[in-house]
Amino acid sequence: MNTVKAVQHYVDKMVSSTAVPGMKVLLLDRETKGIISMVYTMSQILEREVYLVETLEAAHESMMHMKALCFLRPVPENIALLKEELKSPKYSEYHIFFSNILPQDYLRQLAEADEHCAVKSVQEFYADYYAINADFFSLNLGQSLSLSGPRASWPSVTSRIFDRAVQGLISALLSMKVRPFLRYSANSEVATLFTRKIQSEIKNWYELFDFRRTEGSRTVLLVLDRRDDPVTPLLMQWTYQAMVHELLGLRNNRVDMSKVPGIKPELREVVLSAEQDPFFAANCYANMGDLGEAVKELLDSYQAERSTHDNIASVADMERFVERYPELRKRSTAVGKHVATMGQLVRFVDERALMDVSGTEQNVACSDGQTAQYREICEHIANPAVTKVDALKLVMLYALRYETARSSHLDELKAALVRDKGLSGEQLRWIDALLQYGGAAVRSGDLFGNKSIISKVARSMKRSVAGVANVFTQHEPLVTSLLDQLARGKLSKTAFPFQGPELSAAPTNVIVFILGGATYEEAAKVAALNAAGTGPHVILGGTFVHNSRTFLDELAMRGSSSFGGAAGGAGGAAGGRI
Repeated sequence: MNTVKAVQHYVDKMVSSTAVPGMKVLLLDRETKGIISMVYTMSQILEREVYLVETLEAAHESMMHMKALCFLRPVPENIALLKEELKSPKYSEYHIFFSNILPQDYLRQLAEADEHCAVKSVQEFYADYYAINADFFSLNLGQSLSLSGPRASWPSVTSRIFDRAVQGLISALLSMKVRPFLRYSANSEVATLFTRKIQSEIKNWYELFDFRRTEGSRTVLLVLDRRDDPVTPLLMQWTYQAMVHELLGLRNNRVDMSKVPGIKPELREVVLSAEQDPFFAANCYANMGDLGEAVKELLDSYQAERSTHDNIASVADMERFVERYPELRKRSTAVGKHVATMGQLVRFVDERALMDVSGTEQNVACSDGQTAQYREICEHIANPAVTKVDALKLVMLYALRYETARSSHLDELKAALVRDKGLSGEQLRWIDALLQYGGAAVRSGDLFGNKSIISKVARSMKRSVAGVANVFTQHEPLVTSLLDQLARGKLSKTAFPFQGPELSAAPTNVIVFILGGATYEEAAKVAALNAAGTGPHVILGGTFVHNSRTFLDELAMRGSSSFGGAAGGAGGAAGGRI
């Protein structure tokens, strides 16, 4: 299973010259434009006899010598736009591809609107999700933390997010051609409702899910709730892809560098895609130290190659330079992109004392030691280099770990935030909002490994035997332990029951879907598990891809303040600063 190749397969079929020969224009909506951009560059699309790419809603002139390929989500807005387009066709033919299951009523409406018989084909190509990495996808649904609230009190926007999440996951399952066994977090109301809805949709569209199961292939869909692990989104990240998202913001594999002082015009927006960038593919999960070495080697290699072309002494030298110029220019752009990105990451780490802050974050998340951790957090709050939001995250992590302690000293830390960082009373309430969202009373499992003597001893033994290779990456997300238990057949059927038929044997493939959003730390752990090849192949998906800013912003959504800034999320930029 490979989410990127699944989407690429549909795009290839759509734009291939054998399917629709001749000159073509590609009409997209806002979402499908982003979905395609994750797996193909514009130049790659234009190489397939596609001479123009536009959005369906844009005004476009008549070009009857061209054929229109329409790749759209099957939603009322797009149906209305198509009906309007078909009243007065601008192109000789229309080949319509919907990214998900098309309701029969929509098909009837299109047939009635096609008075000029311009529509030549209507097909369903199941690419209704954003393929970030080969084993990681998102639906770009902001505000999806609201799904964890009681179903009876959902506003209409949350109900729409739920429906879109169902549609997106159904599309992903169809694109990967799997009919999975279903498991879910029983403690979560939304995970329970969601899994039942997925089961219902699979039954309703049984003929679409009538895949022949490969001998020995067993796929499990595990539905989780973000509230069961509110720690992971709060932590500073130290692998390339995750660091970029945490400090700069990564939206549809793109980084906005336009506000960087003195940035070159061609680097105002950079693309970080494993499919399009060999260096990023090789270093996507590299830690900061290894990444610095890799960027230096990339720069040295480019400079060495460029120096061979500095002295042109003959016609033969000129010919060789002309032949190599496009490749040199391409390498120059790649080098400039990664050097500039790395420079910004280093600047933020230094200016915000993030190595010191992160060390304390990891200690709080991974080990006991309340007194020492309290003193460290007080020191960070008093440090002018530590930002308001970084100080607040430390207190939030402390509040989660020591929520049930006899004396947590949380009030003293809140007072320090007001005194030294200038946080308002309203902003302090986000600490309580976090505990209401993902505190011990509502989350399932043993997130900190401290609910029993046995779990404490086991955790201590594991750390002493295995050691810690890097103090900044010692944290293990909850999903890692759940996948380990699932692979060994030890995942509790009480806490994570089956919905429908049960699988008695070990799974060969697992699709984890996190309602409320996943993180790049979890994606990196999944990639490491897949690279090890000792267990089932894992695909991670989520309603959103969080960094700490977007996570805090969604917690604060009911209030007037926001914790956002430069590091916007995968589904949209964050709000204003505190």
